[in-house]
Amino acid sequence: MQFTKEDARRTVLNCAKQYQMKLLNKKLLIIYRERLQNKIYHIEVVFYDRNYQHLTGLELIDGNGNVIHNQSVNFYRKCVENKLGTDEFQLRKDGTTQLKLAALPVLMDV
Repeated sequence: MQFTKEDARRTVLNCAKQYQMKLLNKKLLIIYRERLQNKIYHIEVVFYDRNYQHLTGLELIDGNGNVIHNQSVNFYRKCVENKLGTDEFQLRKDGTTQLKLAALPVLMDV
């Protein structure tokens, strides 16, 4: 599915509420086996408010279309409060936003 800006907005607003209820400040332990060496590894992932923007792949922009950095907590707050407008963000040009937005609802089912 190719996401429009409105599709992206709707998805991140809906998932932000689920992220808050299901994942915020929680830890997820992932245990896996590396096939070539047949070794068991693990990684612990913690879900903070500042991580949500990265999971969406969206970039906050100012009124001139310039990317605003270091505003991930503000981005998350806008999503949770249902205040993120389509004029406040852009989809990354490298295509990763489309992939992340497709995977985001699946992550909320954890």
